[in-house]
Amino acid sequence: MNILVLGGWYGSTNLGDDAILLGIKKLFSVLLPDAKITALSIDPQYTRSTCQIESIKLQSPREILKDPRKLNWVSGYNPIIISGGTPFYDFDHLNRLFTIGLPICNRKKIYCLGIGVKKIVSTEGKFLTRVLMSGVNRISVRDNLSKHLLEKILCKNTTLTGDLALILNPPENKSIRKTLEKSNLAEKKPFIVIAPRILSNNNIHFYHDLVSLAFINELRHALSETADKVIDSGVKIVFLPMQSSINNDHIEIMEITSRMKNKNFTILEPRNVNEVIAVLSSSSLVIGLRLHSLILGALCSVPIISVPYDDKIWGFMEMINNLGNLVKPNQIKIKTFEILENKISNDPIIKDSILRIKKNIFSEGKKIVESMKYN
Repeated sequence: MNILVLGGWYGSTNLGDDAILLGIKKLFSVLLPDAKITALSIDPQYTRSTCQIESIKLQSPREILKDPRKLNWVSGYNPIIISGGTPFYDFDHLNRLFTIGLPICNRKKIYCLGIGVKKIVSTEGKFLTRVLMSGVNRISVRDNLSKHLLEKILCKNTTLTGDLALILNPPENKSIRKTLEKSNLAEKKPFIVIAPRILSNNNIHFYHDLVSLAFINELRHALSETADKVIDSGVKIVFLPMQSSINNDHIEIMEITSRMKNKNFTILEPRNVNEVIAVLSSSSLVIGLRLHSLILGALCSVPIISVPYDDKIWGFMEMINNLGNLVKPNQIKIKTFEILENKISNDPIIKDSILRIKKNIFSEGKKIVESMKYN
């Protein structure tokens, strides 16, 4: 069985999208070992090298219309899995029409698995979502907010699963040591990870909820001040860029570090998801603006804190019963030292929540496999 996965910006050097894709790979390796997974990717070579998953090129509507032969890009693949991060939002309707509509027109079996949904208020957005979803066999979402938003548009129930990255396993100790040595983090000195993200008042271009310039500056100031105080306390600061090309996190790291007085910090250059997990699993705390820095940190049983600049951040923290660690920018420093000084570890409730999410994902995966076989 040849399964095509689409929906995330695979190949965009976003390690969060890579983590979702690896979660899908793991799910079907357990439930359908003979299946061949192929991803629709912006950069197939990148996806092949970092995820070890076969890939085909994601074509724009303009490229497809220039060459009608490209209308057959779904041939040879059935079923189609639409997964994260957030494939449904209120713009880019033409792209969505082609990437999801063409498989529907080709009568492929289509499954939405752990998808995220943003607010869709336009008439055309609601109409297109209803039309496309009418051709989907099963629909599951990654958080309660997405479930509420989608069900309001579709007027039918969806299944709540969770983010596919949550079924990944931390690497073995040997792999962790190797990554830490490469990153100069092998010494026993504790460190915390800051995973920033570029935010802009041009929020549509950056795929997040609307934020003000005042909020962005307040957040940068809070992160730089917190980093300085943490270094002064004898704990290392490690900056983690989760995306290195489109919406490059290095740019935001430079914005934050330029405001810091203490320049004794580390900037990682992770090559893949396993290296990210290895570093996070050894940290004392993750301050994450990137959603999947929080997801992978929680997966590693490391305390995580964030700022609710986007509904998906709130949605994940609510899913794992960790809303107490969502703070305003001016509270980041206080919450950081509360965790460091009291040596707080992940609450057992959070661990139980992650186990529940894993069970839900595998339960939905089994239903999808049964549907693939018999529908």
